[in-house]
Amino acid sequence: MSSFNFAAASYSNSAPLVDYLSTVSPSSKIKYGYPSSHLRELILGNVDCALIPVVHAFNNPIIKPLLNVGVASDGEVKSVLIKRKKPIDEIISILKDKASATSNKLAELILHHHFNQTVEMIDDSNIFDAKVLIGDTALLSNHSDKDIDLSLAWKQMTGFPFIFAVWAVRSDCKYVDEINDIIYRAANMGVNSLSKIAKRFSIQQGNSFEFWNNYLKNNIHFFLTDSDINGMQLFKEMLNVNDTLALNTVD
Repeated sequence: MSSFNFAAASYSNSAPLVDYLSTVSPSSKIKYGYPSSHLRELILGNVDCALIPVVHAFNNPIIKPLLNVGVASDGEVKSVLIKRKKPIDEIISILKDKASATSNKLAELILHHHFNQTVEMIDDSNIFDAKVLIGDTALLSNHSDKDIDLSLAWKQMTGFPFIFAVWAVRSDCKYVDEINDIIYRAANMGVNSLSKIAKRFSIQQGNSFEFWNNYLKNNIHFFLTDSDINGMQLFKEMLNVNDTLALNTVD
C-alpha cells in the first residue's frame, strides 16, 4: 500500500473520518489544522488528500472532491451557529469564523433567503451584530434561543441535508481509487467506534459521554447519500446565483 499525507481538522465531527486512517494505512501521515487552511496545503502538494470545507470544492478545476464520505447533517447540527446579539431583522454585520468558508457562505445565504435580511460579512472587527461560530467551540458554547443553527435553517429552507466538509484530492491525482478505499474503510471503522470517540472527547474537553455520543450519532452523519449530494448541488447553485447578482449590481 502506498503512503499518503492527509490533512484534517481535530474537531470531534472529523474524528470518525480521521482516527482510523493510520490503522488502515499505517505508513500514511495526518496533518491537523483549521479546515480553511487545507485547500492551500492541497494545491501546493504538501498533502495528497484533505478534508476541506465543501465550498472550496466548487468551481475549482484543481480540486477533485471524493463524495463517498464527509461531514454532513440533516437538521440541527449544534456545532455550526450564528450567535446573535440583536433581533434578526436588526442584523447588519456578521463576523466570519476564519476556520470555515462554507459556514460563512451558508450564514449569508440563510440570512438573505430564509430571513430576508441582507448582511455584510466582515473579517475582523470588535463591532458586529452577530458572529459565525463552528466546531467544538460552538458545540460547547452557551446555547440560547438567539442562536441560529445553520444546518437546521438550511433544512427548513430547502428540505435537504447539508454537507459541511468532504475529502478532496488534486484533479491530477493518480491514486484516487486507493485513497478512496482508505478513507472509506477508515470511516467505517470510525462510525463503528463512535462511543469510543465520544468517551475520548468527554475526557479531553469535558461535558458528559452522553453529550458527545448523542452529537456524533444524532447530529452528524458521515456516509453521504444522494440527498446529501443534491443539497450540496443546490448550495453550489445558490452561491453561483448570488455571486452573479453581486457582480451585476451597480452602486
